[in-house]
Amino acid sequence: MTHVLTSPFYPQNNGKLDRFHKSYKSECVRPKIPLSMDDAKRETDKYIKHYNNERLHAAIRYIAPADKLEERDKMIFDDRNRKLAEARKRRKEKHVDQACDEQNKPNDMKQLDILSKKEESPGAG
Repeated sequence: MTHVLTSPFYPQNNGKLDRFHKSYKSECVRPKIPLSMDDAKRETDKYIKHYNNERLHAAIRYIAPADKLEERDKMIFDDRNRKLAEARKRRKEKHVDQACDEQNKPNDMKQLDILSKKEESPGAG
């Protein structure tokens, strides 16, 4: 990484840095209140590592900057999409199973379910 200075009197360039400072203050400085300069440096180092390696960033689709920098983002998104597809499939199978169970209930059980739902609903009577 290289250190790049922003243009003076051009606030559009400072947006990312301003956002970082806001996160740094609200997530590191204010909750921990360092008592010495050494303590502040130690907490800042921990926060920077967390910020770059673990913290999920909305601007880069909820991955850590290190993952983006090391081009692991495609693998992460593919894995998320696979998990979502599996969850949708399980949810659909569950609903189908519940519908089958409902259809296979004897009529007297269905009537009991209807009566119990009426009793549970507010204003029923």
